[in-house]
Amino acid sequence: MIKLSNWKQFHINLNVLNYKRMKLKEITKLLVVAALVLFVIPACVKEGPPGLDGADGADGANGVDGIDGADGEVACIVCHNDDNMNEIKAQFATSIHGTSMIQYTGQPTYIYAGAGENRKACAICHTHEGFVEWQFTGRDTLTSALAAPTHITCETCHSGHVSFDFETDGQDYALRAKGPVQLLMFDDPNRQIDFGTESNLCVNCHQPRTSEPTPDDDGNYFISSSHWGPHHGPQSTILEGIGGYEVAGSTEYPGTKSHPHRNNAGCTTCHMYEFESGEGGHTFEPSLASCTQCHGEQDNFDVGGVQAEVEELIHELQVLLQSAGAVDAEGHLVKGTYPIGVAGAAYNYAMMEDDRSMGVHNPDYIKALLKNSIESLE
Repeated sequence: MIKLSNWKQFHINLNVLNYKRMKLKEITKLLVVAALVLFVIPACVKEGPPGLDGADGADGANGVDGIDGADGEVACIVCHNDDNMNEIKAQFATSIHGTSMIQYTGQPTYIYAGAGENRKACAICHTHEGFVEWQFTGRDTLTSALAAPTHITCETCHSGHVSFDFETDGQDYALRAKGPVQLLMFDDPNRQIDFGTESNLCVNCHQPRTSEPTPDDDGNYFISSSHWGPHHGPQSTILEGIGGYEVAGSTEYPGTKSHPHRNNAGCTTCHMYEFESGEGGHTFEPSLASCTQCHGEQDNFDVGGVQAEVEELIHELQVLLQSAGAVDAEGHLVKGTYPIGVAGAAYNYAMMEDDRSMGVHNPDYIKALLKNSIESLE
């Protein structure tokens, strides 16, 4: 017979053994779970070789057609393509504007950036930086002289388009300025030139900087230097029919804005006609082919003998001014004080020399200025 105490001890030992077996099972389960985590689960996310491609899906519905681009004549690609831009750059490289870093020593003499034209009053037309600042500020002089001026480039005249709606607003060619231009020779802000076209851009620089002389109390005028006068850019005012010293004489002055050359788009019609044989386009050389639109076939620019007549009148005036001491043997103005009639005639002489068209820009106005000046000195 097993004693009671031994029986109790037996049950205690049995319970302990069962407890240990249960703990062993639990530990085994935990180890199995751990094995799954460490080995089985990573195997599920491991990339294997790609499967076969599935079948293509059905095509979607076509979208709505977009709005057609602008007319081909004004679409971006018509201008902004390599062939066109390279041709324009090649033409510009032969122009006076494009070679403006060079000081020419022939007749006439052109002085541009790099020859002292970094000065505040000069740089607005003779340098790229100066012109851009002028158009931005509206002031006819710079805030300071330019330390390193550069010559005129494409970007001098062209910036960004005002509008891309060329059909409605017209083609602006991305010009920096197209509006009316206040004339530097007058203090009155209402004295402007407006050709109504892109030629207004040219007016900014191709205008006189000084006005015709006015007499002092003694009826005289002081010519301050051999460079005195309208300063090399009177083309726009001559086209307009203003700006000269209009002394009274037997030849009547034509009305302002009266000449067809002024009203037929101004500068660009002749100077930017379709490029051919080194003329027109971005060479800015006047195109003989443009003359034929109004004058028929021509061999040269001396249409109707205008240039020959004006050249003779300029020479006649020069001789008279030399006799008065206002012009030297080489045709340069002479510094000094002169009667207003002599100074006025000298101003007209300088204007014709600076214009360089020999009458073409406005034959009637040019001949009136020259003939009446000659009469006043005879």
